[in-house]
Order: sequence, then C-alpha cells, then structure tokens
Amino acid sequence: MDWRSLAADICNTHQTCLEINGTDCAQRCGGMAVLNWFDEYQQTSVDVCALVSDVSDWSHQQYVMHVEKSRQASLDTARYVWSRMPVGAVLLLSGSNALGIKSTVKQFAKLVGVEPELKINKQRARVVSFVKHSDVEPYDLLQLQVPADEDESRQLWTVPGVFSANELDKGTALMQDCLVDVAERVDIVDMACGVGHLGLFLLERWPQCSCLFLDADSRALSCLNRNIQDFNYQERARSQWWAAGTQLGEASCDLVVMNPPAHSGKQVDYHAAFTMFRQAHACLRPGGEMYIIANIQLPYEKELKTLLGTFSLVREEDGFKVMCVRKDA
Repeated sequence: MDWRSLAADICNTHQTCLEINGTDCAQRCGGMAVLNWFDEYQQTSVDVCALVSDVSDWSHQQYVMHVEKSRQASLDTARYVWSRMPVGAVLLLSGSNALGIKSTVKQFAKLVGVEPELKINKQRARVVSFVKHSDVEPYDLLQLQVPADEDESRQLWTVPGVFSANELDKGTALMQDCLVDVAERVDIVDMACGVGHLGLFLLERWPQCSCLFLDADSRALSCLNRNIQDFNYQERARSQWWAAGTQLGEASCDLVVMNPPAHSGKQVDYHAAFTMFRQAHACLRPGGEMYIIANIQLPYEKELKTLLGTFSLVREEDGFKVMCVRKDA
C-alpha cells in the first residue's frame, strides 16, 4: 500500500478537503487535489488544480499535504497552505521516513509555533496533525533566481522542488556550450525544459527561431512562463504541460534539445527518456537533429542508435555527456 493512502484512514468524511500531492483523501471526502505532475493529473477523476497558488477555495476544514523529495519545497508549500487555511482547520502532514517526514514535521512545527500530534506511525511512514488556532500573516511561495547561463548576465526564476532550483547545473552548462557550435535553426522543441535554460538560451542566440517548451512539472512551467515574459519572448515561445508518451499533435521541428529524467521518484527509470527519444525523432524533419545531455553513466547510446539517423558523441566533461542524433534526410 502506498504511504500516501494512510492519511485517508483518518480524514473526516463529513468535511471536504484540499489534498496536495495525492488524491486518496480528496476521493474519500470530496474536495480538490493539487497535482504538480502531468501523468498524475491524467490518471485521476477528482477535481484537480495544477498549482497550489491557483487554488481559490480556502474554506475547507481539513488539508492534507504529502511531503516530496525536496524538503524546502515541502516546507514552502506547507507554510503557504497554513497561512491561507481558516482558523480551526486541520493540516495533516504525511510522508515516508525515507523522505524525511520526521525532520520536516520538526522544522514546520518550529516555523508555525504549533505542537504536532502524531496520528499514524506505521509502514515506515507517519501522518502528523496540526490545528490552526489563530490567524497568521500571508506567506508567499518562495521565488528564487539562478543564472540563465555561465556568464550570469541573465537570471531565471525558479522555485524549490524543480530541477536545478538553486544553481545552473554542470550538465546544462555543458549542453549550452555545445549548442554554440550548432548551425542556426528555425523551429525548436525543448523537451523536459524545466525553467527554460536550454530553449531560452537558443532564443537569445537565434533571433529568428521559435521554441516549443515541454515539461511534466507545472511548477517549472509556471517559472518558465514568467521567464518568457521577462525576456519578451511571448511571440516566439509557447509552453505545454506534457509528459513522455503524450501526443505532440502536429509538432515538426529542426532541432530538439533535452535533459531527460532518469528517475521515477528515487528509483532509476529509463522509460520516460527512451519514450522521449522516439517522440523527438518522430517530430524531427529529415536532416534535423536532437541533442541530449545526460550523466555519463546513463546507458542511452544503445537506444539512440536504434533510431534512423547518425549518432555521435559530441563531448564528455565533468561527469556529463552530450549526444546527438541526426535524422536521415
């Protein structure tokens, strides 16, 4: 049984709830769920909001939040919910021991000044209750900025929990350096775009190009859309909430860039990456290219060489590798 289902056992079925990062409680009690990931959004029948900041109804008397891998993201979201839920309402924090639920609860209790009550402790997971006794000042979700590229002249908006939220990671910097040598293209797709490091880099370099940005994390796309506005790329850029395997419609392009995910939760999982390779190849025009950045240990070469085209290893550096597949003309 998924540890996220534990909280549903103690939810009050006579009251609706707002549930973050899960749906079991919302299904049992009614209400709404907030799901940041597109694949989870597709699989549920409850009312769903993609971002907690888009929630308009804060009249529920119970709120359930399942912690995520990023502790800062969990604390940030919990504080946002706490500041908006009504006095007398209950917040349940749920999480596995592997995700650090004990330390997250301890930190949150210190931040809000409320003593938690342990409700469930089993299956290597916990559910802890907090009751709101008084109004608090509104809390806004953290907004961070990281360099858009290595010269640090431009900054991109990020939030805790998205890929590389606190810095320009070495793999992305290596990919940008390799893309400097690529001939200018017209139509670009940035798969698993995050907050836009690769696609925005190309929009800056090539004034005549346009870019379709795709990502499964609604928080990353929210940051990306703000970055697009800040750089005045609205007429040349569009974004889509998308997960590997979802139809891309009539997408057709000269160049695909990607930093594909290699994990599902904490488990190594290549399925999404391999699916993205096939979809990228399908939307490339003859003679078009896809560039992939990956950890040097990831076994992507064999799969990429099955695609119709020419494979090349562009560069290896700092534990990362950039690969290219040129589609047959």
